[in-house]
Amino acid sequence: MTSNRKTKDQIGGLQVLHQDQCVDVPPEPGALVINVGELLQLITNDRFKSVEHRVLANRRGPRVSVACFFRCGLISFSIKN
Repeated sequence: MTSNRKTKDQIGGLQVLHQDQCVDVPPEPGALVINVGELLQLITNDRFKSVEHRVLANRRGPRVSVACFFRCGLISFSIKN
């Protein structure tokens, strides 16, 4: 799951892929935008959808993005004697 918090000065730049086009996600005052990953889409049976996204940089001010990646499942390994 990736989350991008909009700053209070409303610096935009987040886009999502919709019908093969990159579309702007307009800034919402005080909003927390969460890009749902494939794992959450899988465990919610597609209730929450994962989308391809990008952020366009601009020179109007700083952008803060925080990414958290989680991996569930078995990790294969071998124990050597």
